[in-house]
Amino acid sequence: MKKSLLILLITLLSSGFQIAKASDDSNPLFVTVTMKSCYSCQKLKPVIEELKNEYSDRVTFITLDLSSKASLEEAKETAANLGIESFFNQYKSDLPAVGIVCPGGTKVENVFSGEANKEVYKEALDKLLLDTSKLCSL
Repeated sequence: MKKSLLILLITLLSSGFQIAKASDDSNPLFVTVTMKSCYSCQKLKPVIEELKNEYSDRVTFITLDLSSKASLEEAKETAANLGIESFFNQYKSDLPAVGIVCPGGTKVENVFSGEANKEVYKEALDKLLLDTSKLCSL
């Protein structure tokens, strides 16, 4: 009993830290809704890793995993904490889904479904990063 409680506490603390860090961040969010059993999602994984390497100092990357009941509940909670529940609810059955969200979760700037072309994401991120205040205030 004590061991499972400790594991739960560690899990909550670690996911809570990640959520707080992302929602307090002044960077745009790159949110991926994915599932381990989804072929297209797995095909997208290396593209996301490359983007993380290139943009990690300017963009916060969040993954909402729907692979299990526990990860689905965590994804729902993360989406709620980031203020992107409507994006999550709308695209959770259209995998993989990617949303590029203005800082603070104020606006979903771009949505991509099933896209695996790195250049498409780079173009959207570069455009947003060029003038975040202008695009995010529209």
